[in-house]
Amino acid sequence: MPVNRVTPALWTMILDAQGAALLTPAGARNFLVGSGDDHAIDVFTGRERETRVRVPRLAFEQTLAFLATGGHVGDENALAVQSSSDPRSAGPLCRAARLRANGTLGARVITYVLPLLEYCDVVGIDRMRMPSATWLET
Repeated sequence: MPVNRVTPALWTMILDAQGAALLTPAGARNFLVGSGDDHAIDVFTGRERETRVRVPRLAFEQTLAFLATGGHVGDENALAVQSSSDPRSAGPLCRAARLRANGTLGARVITYVLPLLEYCDVVGIDRMRMPSATWLET
């Protein structure tokens, strides 16, 4: 059965990724996973890992809910990631992950959320497809 929410066990697995270098869904860049707490996890990007991005736990919740409610379970039901810094160009999954509790859109975080969920064996990512695609693992 696919995971459709962030349980305490899953959040612990995500936090345990600290120190891992993960590849973005498009496969163009990697990022370093930093430390986290009950509410968010830090990732570091850039050539020198000089840019810190705080990824809220809510983004993981929203990503899993979006994939589950849309029936994106198994690679045969993959969904294009369509990540973009510009919300107007971003696909629905990218927009769902960046939605804040107050209803406003935050920074693009799907490029970090999906690889962390992949690290935990919760989602799959097809980096060979253009645009890249993702699904919940069964």
